Amino acid sequence: MVSKKKFIPGTKNISHEPLVNTQCVFLPPLHVKLGLRKIFVKALGREGVTFLHLRNKFKHLSEAKVKEGVFIGPQIKAVFRGEEFEKNCQKQKKQSG
Repeated sequence: MVSKKKFIPGTKNISHEPLVNTQCVFLPPLHVKLGLRKIFVKALGREGVTFLHLRNKFKHLSEAKVKEGVFIGPQIKAVFRGEEFEKNCQKQKKQSG
């Protein structure tokens, strides 16, 4: 019979010790970039030119996934490499200020 561990609030409740020193682990830059791009997509206006470009580029994705910024890495990279996307972003920058 396995007994349950009792966890104490306010302390570090660890069931297994980490295999590596956590202070020696760095986040891979790709994951950081993907996270920032996801935030960028979520911040876009839903009727804006840039968001509509995303919607047209990924017709196979549901509207809910596009609204929430649910993309995989290669899809995000493809969008940011596209010239049309850059042009749309530059137009919006000029219009906003």
